[in-house]
Amino acid sequence: MTTAGAPTEEPPRTDTAPTIPAPAVEPPRTDIAPAIPAPTGPPQPTPAAYLVVSGDLLVLGKQPDGDSVRFRAHDPEILRQLAHGDRVDIKADGSVQLRLDGIDAPELHYAGQQQPFGDRSRDALLRQLGFASVSLAANHMTVTAAEPAVLPAVIAARMVEVHGRPVAFLFTGDAAAALAERGGSRIEVDADLLGQSANLGMLASGDAYPLLYTSTGPELRAAIAATASRARAAHLGVYASDATARFRVVDHTSVGPGGDLVFPKIFRRVTEWLRETEAAIANETATGLGGPPPATFPAWLRANPGRNDRVVVAGNRRSQALHTLLQQGGHTVTMSADPLTLVFVEK
Repeated sequence: MTTAGAPTEEPPRTDTAPTIPAPAVEPPRTDIAPAIPAPTGPPQPTPAAYLVVSGDLLVLGKQPDGDSVRFRAHDPEILRQLAHGDRVDIKADGSVQLRLDGIDAPELHYAGQQQPFGDRSRDALLRQLGFASVSLAANHMTVTAAEPAVLPAVIAARMVEVHGRPVAFLFTGDAAAALAERGGSRIEVDADLLGQSANLGMLASGDAYPLLYTSTGPELRAAIAATASRARAAHLGVYASDATARFRVVDHTSVGPGGDLVFPKIFRRVTEWLRETEAAIANETATGLGGPPPATFPAWLRANPGRNDRVVVAGNRRSQALHTLLQQGGHTVTMSADPLTLVFVEK
């Protein structure tokens, strides 16, 4: 990608994070929180409940990443027919931010932080969708030029998540043209149709991790996990440097562009923990009041139920809290479960 000039350049960051003191070794947790039964039995066909919505993808002036892009439906109000449609956040230009179902790409701009591979994942998604000659502003995030400027697309979606984004399978090219004829209707998305989506394309190339939720049917979850497993076996994309099983956290740089690449959901939670710890240390230094949050990442998750995601591990019948899968000794965090085997409980 090339970089074009921008009207103004972001000022350099001055809020360098203080180094977090190494905590004592935390013993492994064995407690499993009250649970939600996991899906059991053989995979069942996904209900024919996906709403087909035709529209266009918009990137100019936007900041797409590897699992999210702006979409303007031809009839934006149709999105309110989705489950939790009252949540949908339609902007003045009629566009919404999509969350691509079943995938999680390395972060480009989460709470001012980014991960290794974030820009490569974003570039891979734009290429796969059909954008070319993409130029970026000086912040390396905002798109200033692309061919075409607007790209026809179709989504198949069932719900809007808590941040106002439709959770969607995204189609462009011939697949979109075929689906457009069914715009406004509800269809079944099976493994064959899933295979034509940008979502599965990103998993097949290793340019995104899988992120499975209970809101996605068992048949599709199995297809997503199998595709990601093949990419990992071939050491493609993120799997050439994935460090989720064991990584170090001293400060934001530990998991930033020059640090360890970890499962993006873990990165987001680590970022939140570090930000809270830094703010508490700064407040205590300035006022002499209060104190830092729990000294280890798993302990912080346990103390924050809203961030301590519920998750079902393959082979288990019940969900458990995310912190039960993590241990920390000093600055080293280990994860006992394979992210490809996890199903998160949708909020």
